[in-house]
Amino acid sequence: MKDIINPSLEAIISPKSLEPICHVILNYTVHDDLEPHPEYLAKLRQCQKSNLFNSRQFDTIELQAYQYDMDWVEYLNSRHYRYAVIWFDGCWPTGDEWDRNLIDIINNDWAINDWLVAGHIIDRGTKLPYWHHQCVVLNLKAWEKIGCPDLFQRPEQDIFYDVSEEKIHDDYTPVCVYPNGNTLAKLFKDDFFDSAIAVGLANGLKIYNLPFSLRDDKVCVYPEDEIEETLEWIHDNTMVDRLDINDLRSQGDDIGEDKEELYGFKLLKYQIVYITNTEGVPDLRHDVQYTTLAVPCSGLHQFAHMANSLKSAKRVVWFDFNPYSVKWMEHLVTHWDGRNFSEWFENNKHVILDDGVILEQNLIYELDLIEEFIESQGGEEQWVKTFNKIKRLEHVFLNIDAVKEWDKLADAIGNNGCVFLQLTNIWNYEVNYLNTDGLDAQINFLQLLNTVQKNNKELYLMGDTPGWIHHRNTRIKELKVIN
Repeated sequence: MKDIINPSLEAIISPKSLEPICHVILNYTVHDDLEPHPEYLAKLRQCQKSNLFNSRQFDTIELQAYQYDMDWVEYLNSRHYRYAVIWFDGCWPTGDEWDRNLIDIINNDWAINDWLVAGHIIDRGTKLPYWHHQCVVLNLKAWEKIGCPDLFQRPEQDIFYDVSEEKIHDDYTPVCVYPNGNTLAKLFKDDFFDSAIAVGLANGLKIYNLPFSLRDDKVCVYPEDEIEETLEWIHDNTMVDRLDINDLRSQGDDIGEDKEELYGFKLLKYQIVYITNTEGVPDLRHDVQYTTLAVPCSGLHQFAHMANSLKSAKRVVWFDFNPYSVKWMEHLVTHWDGRNFSEWFENNKHVILDDGVILEQNLIYELDLIEEFIESQGGEEQWVKTFNKIKRLEHVFLNIDAVKEWDKLADAIGNNGCVFLQLTNIWNYEVNYLNTDGLDAQINFLQLLNTVQKNNKELYLMGDTPGWIHHRNTRIKELKVIN
């Protein structure tokens, strides 16, 4: 089973998984019209990966092998996963609610061992029901129970079935397809994984359609539709820098509803300002004192790293591709006295909102995270003392795209220091792959680390690599390879 999945992902999957679900990313497209557009496919798959890795609760693997081999199914079963969710190009979950809802539906609505696969069933009446290829859920334990048949080989025997009278929507989406019914399957649509429907029915198992509780928590951009129109903007890597944001938003009104989310990723630069972080107080490394800290303009938790190195810190380089994030952080460092952040935020948020580009609902703010941070610093009185010391450091504010303009960040960090570089999950944002070509984003990640390391005495990294490996204060000198 060697080489059937991305080897960098295999390293983080335990020999015996305790997780019920494994998400599967394909390297195969069922949309023939997309084959002439590999760069479009690559961008779709990177969006899918980013959303899966940033939102899913459970493991994800990326297939490297030919999909019609059964090795990858056997591999997942050998790792004791119970369910595999197979995602097709242009489709992904929008958050971790999807995983929770799937488990809830399996446990409460679908009998555990009476179904083999579930997905978006289409029943036109002329063929055995088949998939609209968005995602398919495979019940691995039911598959094992019926003897692990080949899911890509149609059974030779006649298959009789019926479809439920109840529909998901319209008249071609039955809630369920039942085995041993009155309809003889004569014609098959034989795209990827359609044969699994026949295998399930031939072995006495139901096929379920996904309910709206799952459909509503995922995106399908229908990549097979409007290809030429999409290519006009999907590969325009400079449009956000070149055009007015209000014009871009107006232009987006003419884009089909299915592709709104994909278009929105292109405009991420002007979409969100993180007043607070989305995670808890960060891990700190107490055995190293940094002289230079380079951090994105997001939240308050970046100050924890500065507070931890006050004996040695001299410079802080703040960077962000969102000009409003930079403006906010510079305003905060200059004008906040360290007290009563909630009231200060309410009185100062106009700095971001006045010109109407950033919408108030897109300010990410959680009071609990503010309170957690202040408590981690020893309470408000101690924090005020610490913050006054931080404010006396040299602060440099850069409105740059670290992915495209990594060299400007490296120059600003400077030479001969002990550097802390906080990259959070910047290299996992969809925008970095929608607005770059080929492997530029990954190459620039390595260029940034390599240059800063060579220019300085030490470099410690916190954040995710393009391969979704998270580093916590990792000393780069100790690495020769970064996945």
